[in-house]
Amino acid sequence: MNLLIGIVTGVVTGVLASALFWLWQAKLMRPRMAICPTLAKYALSDRQTRYQFKILNVGRRPVADVRVWVRVLMPGLVKAGTPEVINILEFERPWIAKGGSHRRRINPSHMPDDTRRSYQKYFPTKINELLRAGQAIDLVDFLKIREGSTLRVEVAATDAFSGARAYVQQLFGLDDIKEGAFLKNSCSQSGRFDDAADLHEALDDENPEQLTSGRS
Repeated sequence: MNLLIGIVTGVVTGVLASALFWLWQAKLMRPRMAICPTLAKYALSDRQTRYQFKILNVGRRPVADVRVWVRVLMPGLVKAGTPEVINILEFERPWIAKGGSHRRRINPSHMPDDTRRSYQKYFPTKINELLRAGQAIDLVDFLKIREGSTLRVEVAATDAFSGARAYVQQLFGLDDIKEGAFLKNSCSQSGRFDDAADLHEALDDENPEQLTSGRS
């Protein structure tokens, strides 16, 4: 009888320990990433319209191995009733500090070559001309190719201490595009399309040379 009690106690203890570990790993030690609910629309000194999204580390620890995917969901582009998932951008960041953020420009002309070749016979002539020339494509014009198109930003990141992984995503429609560059350390925006006076707030994090050159 004592042996049976010992076995049952051991099993129950093991289950409780596993449950507590799962709770610790899944709830307390997972990274917490956020994607701002709007896209920023602004211009620098070159007057070219830019669109940008922003992700934030709102957790208690740094995150590592950050992967980001930007895709456009375009219904009926190829077949009626079927949404096409068009890859626009994919990149990695090795590290985002606690309380840190990352901003990145969205330009449909940056789509991979294989994606461009797959859809070029379905895109309007003007879009194909810009793609071939390597020129910027206005995000609003791109989303208007098909009614109901949306942009999806996906982020996966690893907690730098526990190794736990988390994934978040955000969908954006035309109504989610707001004028003004993102302000520092928040999802708030300046509310002004022409942010040339605040270039340090409007730059993509990976392109600090924009401050003097106006490049994107």
